[in-house]
Amino acid sequence: MSIGLGIGNSISGKINGFGGGPSYDPDAVAFFTANESAGGTLSPTVKTEWDAFVLREKAASRYSKYLRLYPYLGGVINLARIDAISLASATNVNFVDADADATCGLQGDGSTKYLDTLFKPSTGLAGNNFMFYIINLAGATTGNLLQGAFTVITSFLLYESLGTSGISSNFNRLSGTTSLPKLAAGSSIYGLRTSNTDLRIFRDGVQYEINTTVKLATTLPNINLLAMATSAYGSPSYYTPSKFGCYMVGEGLTIADSQGFDTSYKTFLTNIGAI
Repeated sequence: MSIGLGIGNSISGKINGFGGGPSYDPDAVAFFTANESAGGTLSPTVKTEWDAFVLREKAASRYSKYLRLYPYLGGVINLARIDAISLASATNVNFVDADADATCGLQGDGSTKYLDTLFKPSTGLAGNNFMFYIINLAGATTGNLLQGAFTVITSFLLYESLGTSGISSNFNRLSGTTSLPKLAAGSSIYGLRTSNTDLRIFRDGVQYEINTTVKLATTLPNINLLAMATSAYGSPSYYTPSKFGCYMVGEGLTIADSQGFDTSYKTFLTNIGAI
């Protein structure tokens, strides 16, 4: 469907399509247009539910805090790599169209496939207050689930070993909890850093690890963040073997914000039939 820049609704901030079509939030329209410009289409259900997600986030004053958000939509790699916030495309390394789910999700191979977001913490983040988020759509039996990480003098890793120990996180070089069960399909894990001395990891919105005692360096690394792998001194490592339904980088989010995003995004995935 072609979205026209028709008469905007001054109350809802939505844009109407030509011919009396659906009205969507302008930021949702921009994302849809980026997909269509890349040669793709999104189903009416996906468009309606993405629009509803954007409106929920704006109503909660969270949407402006998202710096990168890859929902892996579109069914082919050139669409799945579009960032819904900047509308730019991550650089694809080895993914093929078959890796992009027709509804939502991107399947990793655990060894060679990743996206380069071209986002540098040193210039993209204002300070040490940020969040990385992933949601697992299909469980894997071996390898690691690792996302949104960088490893330099200060490291920020969301790490789950899919060995017999279940979940094992490494958060700013701290060995984390090892007794939680593996991340199931439809479950999320995210890290939230609210200051130099407050670092937390959440699983499905529930905090299970916190570090408030170690003061870490404030300098953020000048390397690109990768999706479906970690960036170790600028090079990919620890590739993801599972299928993810989201990669988000945010800044300035509170604990309540992070939990609200988790609930809201899962509502989107549920309503499009992805979980």
